[in-house]
This record gives sequence, C-alpha cells and structure tokens, in this order.
Amino acid sequence: MQPYAALLKKLQTGNFIAIALVKGEAAGGGLGLVCACDYVLANPESTYSLPEGLLGLIPGMILPAPTNKLQPSTIKRMVFTGKKYTSQQALAYQIIDEIIPDSEFEKALQAAISTMKHCKQDSVAAIKQLTYNAHLNKDELAMEGMKILAAKLTETEVQERLQNLVDFMED
Repeated sequence: MQPYAALLKKLQTGNFIAIALVKGEAAGGGLGLVCACDYVLANPESTYSLPEGLLGLIPGMILPAPTNKLQPSTIKRMVFTGKKYTSQQALAYQIIDEIIPDSEFEKALQAAISTMKHCKQDSVAAIKQLTYNAHLNKDELAMEGMKILAAKLTETEVQERLQNLVDFMED
C-alpha cells in the first residue's frame, strides 16, 4: 500500500503536469489515480465509482486524491452507494476535464500538452504543493485511512466479501 500511496502523492505534488486518459472503468484505486492527475481526458463510455463501502471498506489510502477534485459530500455519496457515475456526471463533478471520443484522444492529448507545456516546473511544483496542503493534512489523512483499511482487511466478513468478489470475477 505504501508505494501506491507514494505514487498518488507524487502525482499530486510533483513538478510535472500529470495528464490522464480514461477509457473504461475508474473504480476505487483507479479513481484515485484519476483524481491525482492534473488534467483528465475521458471517453464518453467511461465510468467512475468508489465501491469500497459495498465491501465494508473505505477508500482510505486514496482519500487525499479525491479531495483534490470532489466535495466531501460527493465522496461520501460515492462510497455509501458504490454507484457508477457516467463521464457526463464526472465532468459535472470536475473529476474529469474533457469528454473526448476515442478517435480524437491523440489530438486532444496533444492540444492539452501544447496548452500547458510552457508552465515552468517550479510554478507547477509550488501550486501543486500549495493546493495539496490547502484544506487538510493529507499525509495524516492517508496514514489514518491506511490504518483503518488495514484493520478492515483482517475482518472475516470483509475477507469473505472480497473472496466472493474474486469468485464472481473468475466466473
């Protein structure tokens, strides 16, 4: 869990602009990756969810990343329901920045890069660090979330739910 949490933090605080291209489902940790990026292009069929609550878990490790883009009430609603949100809904929630047909991904990516490539690395790093620390102590939030998640993963009921999910996916 620690290396993944470090990756998410690096995406959120590094001196580079992280651009995500989303095709398909961004659920749980995948949504964490999307929310950790600075700019997100997605196809119309992509979906977004935080299904951890349905398994008796929380998105503890990734929680700092969704707080970059989502209101706390939206995060709670996503966890409580486990619902999949469409790209249109994700655009309205500001999880993603543009909805692009697959055939135009390369063109849209090049346009985004062209628009942002002149921003200086020190400015990128400074604004990312300031916004990362703006509302919460996200390091403490991530550590606390990881502790809760690790404890939950040892619970028999949660292990059974996860095994049922694995069995379902193997069928």
